Amino acid sequence: MARLIYFANASTDGYVEHEFDLAAISRLKESSARDITVGGPELAAEAITAGLVDEIHLLLAPIVVGAGNQATSTPTTETRGLRGLGPRKK
Repeated sequence: MARLIYFANASTDGYVEHEFDLAAISRLKESSARDITVGGPELAAEAITAGLVDEIHLLLAPIVVGAGNQATSTPTTETRGLRGLGPRKK
């Protein structure tokens, strides 16, 4: 099934990968001078399990309609020694 993907910046250079490639992500992390952003619970869980995540900025939004994947549905996020820094205050 084809998916429609929207980009906020149409001039962004890049492409869409359909599978998590540990070797490619590891090379990208080593060669990049900038942060790499990962979105979605399944992809984030794979990156955490692979040891590629240095920092997590977790944004939670309540589900109003329908169902979705829980951000904490994978046990890997609970067993990686993560520690909360507290809520961000304005």
